[in-house]
Amino acid sequence: MHRALELPDILHIICEHLIVTSNGEFLTNRDQAQFLQLALTCKTFLPVALDNLWCSMYFITPLLRLMPTFGTKHPDSLEYVLHANPSQDIWDIFDSYAARIRCIHLTARDRIDPSVYDALLSWHPAPLLPNLRRLYWRGLDLSATEAALFVSPTVQRLRFMLFQYPEQDGGTLKFLKQMPETSLEELALWGKLTPACLAVPPRFTNLRTLYVWESYGKSEEAVFDELYTAALKMKHLTSLSLRLPLGYAYASTEPLVLGDLEYLCLQGEIHALTQVFRAMSANQLWELGMTVDTHRCPEGDYSNLLSTLPFPNLHVLEVNTTNEDRNTLTHDHADIIEPLLSLKQLEEVQINFPSDNVRLNDGSIESMANAWPRLKLLRMVTYSSLMSHMHPDVAMIPRLGALVHLARRCPDLQTLQIQVNAREFPDALQPRVSHGLRTMELHCSPIREPQQVALWMDSVFPNITDWRQVDGFWKEEWTTVSNLLHSYRAARTIDRGQRPRSPTSSSCASVDPGRVHDYDSPIQFHE
Repeated sequence: MHRALELPDILHIICEHLIVTSNGEFLTNRDQAQFLQLALTCKTFLPVALDNLWCSMYFITPLLRLMPTFGTKHPDSLEYVLHANPSQDIWDIFDSYAARIRCIHLTARDRIDPSVYDALLSWHPAPLLPNLRRLYWRGLDLSATEAALFVSPTVQRLRFMLFQYPEQDGGTLKFLKQMPETSLEELALWGKLTPACLAVPPRFTNLRTLYVWESYGKSEEAVFDELYTAALKMKHLTSLSLRLPLGYAYASTEPLVLGDLEYLCLQGEIHALTQVFRAMSANQLWELGMTVDTHRCPEGDYSNLLSTLPFPNLHVLEVNTTNEDRNTLTHDHADIIEPLLSLKQLEEVQINFPSDNVRLNDGSIESMANAWPRLKLLRMVTYSSLMSHMHPDVAMIPRLGALVHLARRCPDLQTLQIQVNAREFPDALQPRVSHGLRTMELHCSPIREPQQVALWMDSVFPNITDWRQVDGFWKEEWTTVSNLLHSYRAARTIDRGQRPRSPTSSSCASVDPGRVHDYDSPIQFHE
């Protein structure tokens, strides 16, 4: 064996190349097999290979199986118990492997009897996993014993997915309260939460990322203004997501200065969100996502809300509504587009506004193109754009020809999702615009003459490789457009003396808008 392989740094580099197929933070079966083979190859490889093999665990069961006294209750049982206290030699082996675990995902799938955790707490000093960095818990509330065992001063990332509301003195709250104030950097609380859970995050002084997603709250529940405010006042956060029950509101007028915040996601009533943005200062904010709750206030002032966004460096914006005002209000360019035109740095804009009466026109497209020259992704979703079984009112959607404004003003645009009126098409442009747009989805856009539309599309957007269209009345016509665009591209390839690619080639795979594609790659049509 070469002496270079005796250096731990070299072995760690080799191991990094072995985990290129890993899925997220957990090894795939193939990765596990590779590290097992590496560990069995030579004693020099053994420590590094075991470190990687045991670094991330989906279950606690493999660790417990190191103890001979760990097994099922009886031969036909699937539930594990610990029959007796192992010897000290066994505990030493157990601890050597437990120290390798950096990330663990705990669920109810282990089917471990609670007595096992009680025995571990009695026979083994906590923490059970002394070098744990990331803990993911999915299921019911933690027990007090589990909380005591898995609390570790080294935990930096903590995620809970709770399927029941934790007790006031339950394991989840006990765990959070026992965590050192300085160790935790990321905290995610999903599912069923209590106000007591929301009161804990401000105690973590080094917390940078906080996600709170309460999925089960009802709008008639009480409003917890102080807890909502506490999260918004954590000035050291760089990423904050608060998706609380729809009835939760914000009423404080105290300034919110979040100078380090880069990502923000909020859900709430339109008046509460307006108040938050009026009080907030976050000049470094890069990405904003918000869901407007219209359950209590469907007549909310969207123009007032969207015009209060004080984020001059915002690059990514996503706006959604809860769709309670679908049949009652009429919104147009002045309500949902014009207030955003002052955000000149936007690169990705997603507006999901499923109202029956949203009005967009050619001027809406032109104003967006002029205001957002750095645009890379634009998605405009309205109610009529999703209803493939309905004929939309063409007077409420922009014409196909209006897209030329995006082609001329937004050279970096890669993804476009919008409903247009392709019944009224312009003449093919001369000279060619030849924009680099790759992905287009026109929803259920009305169309009359596919060949004329294909000629125009080929003149303006000849580089489309990913064509998506919702099934509906015009499926056949848009399929014809897609086929014609491919034939035009194949003809240009032949004219240059190149062999055209087959539409069934591997390049028909899903296209990543961020990747660079060949000009003559085939178009992929998604039904």
